[in-house]
Amino acid sequence: MDAYVNGAIAMPPVEHDVLALAINERLDELAPPRAPYSEEFTELGGAPDESGGKW
Repeated sequence: MDAYVNGAIAMPPVEHDVLALAINERLDELAPPRAPYSEEFTELGGAPDESGGKW
């Protein structure tokens, strides 16, 4: 997870969504903002490219 968060590797959308779900459940207990799911993340231009996880 550290490598993904720091942009060193890419994560498949389903794994990204599991991570986003866990983060969002915790944030629901605290306060917004929420972590985006892969579809929202891609629309924001934050998804790693196909060549190896570069942003």
